[in-house]
Amino acid sequence: MNKTFVMLNIALIFVSLLTVFADQSAYAVPTFVGKGGISNSGNAITPSLPTGIQSGDVLILVVETANQPITITNAGSAGPWTQLTSSPQGTGTAAQADATRITVWYATYGGSGTTGPRLSDSGNHQIAEVFAFRNVDPDNPIGVSIGSTESISDTSASIPGATTTKADSLVVAIMGTALPDANGSTQYSGQSNPDLSDIAEIEDITRNSGNGGGISVTTGIKTTIGSYGPTSVTTADNTEKAMISLALNPKISVAPTLSISQPDGVGDTISVGDSYTITYTLSDPDDVVTASFYYDINNSGLDGTAISGTCATAAEGSDVTCTWDTTGMSLGNYYVYGMTNDGTNPSVSAYSTGQITITVPSTTRLYFSASTTPSVNPNFDSWGYTAEAGRYALLSTKGVSGESLVLGTRIGPSATGVTQLDRQYVSEPMNAGQVFTSGNTFLKAQLQCREFNNGDNTRSGLSVRIVSQDGTTTRATLLTIDNYGLATGEFRNNNVLRNAAYADGDTVTASYTTVSGDRLVVEIGYTDNAGSTVEGQCRYGAPTGTDLPEDETTTTDTNVPWIEFSNTITFRTGPDQGSEIPTDASTGTKTQRRPPQISGIGLYSITSSNSENSYSKIIQDDSNQQLRFEYFFPYSINSDLTDQKNYGEYFGYDKYGGYIPFSKRSDAVLYSTKINEPTQIQVRIDDEYASTKIEHVSLFIVGNGQKSESYSVELIFDKGKAIQVKDPQNFIKDVKVHDFLEDASYWVNFDLVFQKEIRLSDILIETWHEGRNPAYALFVGSIKATENMTPPVSNTTLLTAKIEMTHDTSSPICKASNTCFVPNNVTILKNGIVTWHNPDSFIHDVTSGTPNNPDNRFDLHVMPGETKQKSFNTPGIYKYFCSLHPWATGRITVVDSQQNTIKEYDEAKPPIIIASVTPKGSVMIEQDQDVIKNTKDMKVEISGNIQEGSSNSVTITIIRPDGTSDDLRVLTNDRGYYFIPTNLNKKWLEGDYVIITKYNGVEIGQVKFTVKQNV
Repeated sequence: MNKTFVMLNIALIFVSLLTVFADQSAYAVPTFVGKGGISNSGNAITPSLPTGIQSGDVLILVVETANQPITITNAGSAGPWTQLTSSPQGTGTAAQADATRITVWYATYGGSGTTGPRLSDSGNHQIAEVFAFRNVDPDNPIGVSIGSTESISDTSASIPGATTTKADSLVVAIMGTALPDANGSTQYSGQSNPDLSDIAEIEDITRNSGNGGGISVTTGIKTTIGSYGPTSVTTADNTEKAMISLALNPKISVAPTLSISQPDGVGDTISVGDSYTITYTLSDPDDVVTASFYYDINNSGLDGTAISGTCATAAEGSDVTCTWDTTGMSLGNYYVYGMTNDGTNPSVSAYSTGQITITVPSTTRLYFSASTTPSVNPNFDSWGYTAEAGRYALLSTKGVSGESLVLGTRIGPSATGVTQLDRQYVSEPMNAGQVFTSGNTFLKAQLQCREFNNGDNTRSGLSVRIVSQDGTTTRATLLTIDNYGLATGEFRNNNVLRNAAYADGDTVTASYTTVSGDRLVVEIGYTDNAGSTVEGQCRYGAPTGTDLPEDETTTTDTNVPWIEFSNTITFRTGPDQGSEIPTDASTGTKTQRRPPQISGIGLYSITSSNSENSYSKIIQDDSNQQLRFEYFFPYSINSDLTDQKNYGEYFGYDKYGGYIPFSKRSDAVLYSTKINEPTQIQVRIDDEYASTKIEHVSLFIVGNGQKSESYSVELIFDKGKAIQVKDPQNFIKDVKVHDFLEDASYWVNFDLVFQKEIRLSDILIETWHEGRNPAYALFVGSIKATENMTPPVSNTTLLTAKIEMTHDTSSPICKASNTCFVPNNVTILKNGIVTWHNPDSFIHDVTSGTPNNPDNRFDLHVMPGETKQKSFNTPGIYKYFCSLHPWATGRITVVDSQQNTIKEYDEAKPPIIIASVTPKGSVMIEQDQDVIKNTKDMKVEISGNIQEGSSNSVTITIIRPDGTSDDLRVLTNDRGYYFIPTNLNKKWLEGDYVIITKYNGVEIGQVKFTVKQNV
């Protein structure tokens, strides 16, 4: 019977990557790179190396002498040099006019140095040159070589052929001649060989040193394995010949790999015209390649549209990015795919796992306050008349306390052609990264205004700027002072105010990206239309009500005026830094009080239970010892009361989780919760004077470091006010907030229920006290909400663990599926509690040790329906089993509160696990197992652990039944785990497979198995 092991993915959250491989690697035909200068003399010589050579290039040294031996006395930069087995070849009496000898060496260039080899003085003369070739097999460059001579002096030469051992070999046919005794480069011609393609002469040189001689070199490609005949060459003069033919073996070219991790379809919604960051991994071990990216309405066919810019020639790298400018895109949903080619293998492509959604830009509408003044006073723009101008706040919301519609001041009259400023409006500080783009950011504005005399001919006047937070520096002028309404839109000379379009879709004329604290300045005024005077009046205010329509006819006096930007603008939720700072009574100056300290956050999952007591309140072991979260880390004790009120009245509940101190806020701490079940986030804040002074706490859940409006949740708690929720994607189903003062610390506890999955996200906390000086803390990669919750894996180890003795425990079948104890491997803190629950109809026990070696450290009998608990006070690894059913085994790892791993090899972290992916889940593949597939798919999941707690990488080699293989490079996380889903082969292929994992070049795991189809 075949054994299968069901793999329970309970330890880690992994991000899946889609990786596409070519069917097999291909041979890269060797190519001629270049040659060094010819060197000749009657004395020792040093031929130069070719220029432009690279590490791994194969160099061929060809030397012609008067049939006299010659040696390399110094290898130079390219050694060691190896002489061909068929070298030398010579004919004629040494040092005589009819004598010639050809000697050939080869070497692999190491990548540094330019010095050629030093050759000895052979006697009469020596002529030498170095030739460079690329894409040659570095381990076995020479496939075959053969030599011959022709002592008959004539003009026809036949360089011998041989038999190649590799397809796409490059044949190099070399000849040395005794004559002519003259300098020239037209001695050899008519090179031909019917068995070779792409015949090319790469050298034709003769020299008159000594008795003189020459060198001819011709190349051609032998595309198939097998014999090739002689290469014919014609010489201009009758001469004796020495000849060598060699075949350069082609290098195996490994196909590039490409995967796209973003977009993944989660939170990937942007406005048209925004830029989107595509994240990808591109690698080629033996070539430098680039990828071109495209967008497509589906994820098949490779028939999309090219993306320009950096995504057109994206470079290699792991989790690197390119930027896609979506200006001009049609609204809709798009997949992204990439294509790459190394010039040898078939093209490689990959589609993204999810789509990006391009929507209508999220506009930002702002309102003109009639009562609130800003905290800064920027200079007015260059209006001609500002004597009656006022300064007010530009509001992001209507309905602010005290707001009503108010008739503004009657401005003017002034002289013809003089622009008049009515009011300057200054916004709150904006967040960093707000983008205003010339030609792509548009403005609209509606007010109700009038003129007073027929001769006024008054029209709208508008200017828009961005200034620094303190108002002293102009960052950018988006619109200069002008009439941006209708060209003929004079105000009505009437007591009744009428709609005026102060801007009707005008584009800003400058591009700017804000730094934190920058403010918008909008100035409302009047220009003239060749009138005798300029005089006007408008209505302002931002009460709750209907906004003014986009026309120039409405006279209803209850509508609210506004200005609208086509881009999304976000403002800092905190007050201005430095405003409302306490004043030192002795000096009358304001003093800067330090902001509060965000000490840490607690993350807890609350699940229904059959128990009567909550784990958050009390756990009792056999000694009746009481243990609580607060014994191990900071914890809001008063949360127990709100938990009981929120959850205890409706169901028994268990509370799992831990605390992340501020000192570990940047660690990859992961907390996972399940949608539609309660989650509690506790925020602990301390203050140097009194935590009772803390007035504000905001909690942001920000998608994977991408601070975008389309993927973020903001919970705003101001003391004494109802909680505000900003959740544009509707991730949150319910939220409650409770605050407590406990032991001088201020705790704000957010109870949430997610209704949609939320990907791995950061938590950002913002707070301030009465000094209004904000403090922030970012907890990176801290939270994830999924449909099926995976227990937390983080630097914060849990205090408790719950283990089920399943209905299969009484049968050996549970051993094969690792479901005797679920989970069968848990980790807890020192002094923590493990609970075993027996829902089975059989009695089970928990006996320490192994079936062959019980150690008698504990022994618990658990009756049907009963629950037993045990506290573990000493760090270490505790194995246990059921003595009544010895095939049922488990393991408990106990760690100190300041560490996360036991400093020894952990057999619970195998270096390699292979799982076959089936429609019902993942099934572990055992060593030497027959894997029976009901469908012809080759999907597997490869995972494991390198036993080191830092980010590294492993190399995974898949060897197939047909002898082909692929190498995958996979990154580990900071706890040493790696994971990748892939295909054993692109096509169905039965037979024996071997998967090997190497770390730092050393094999750490290997699994062999056989794939068969179920017939």
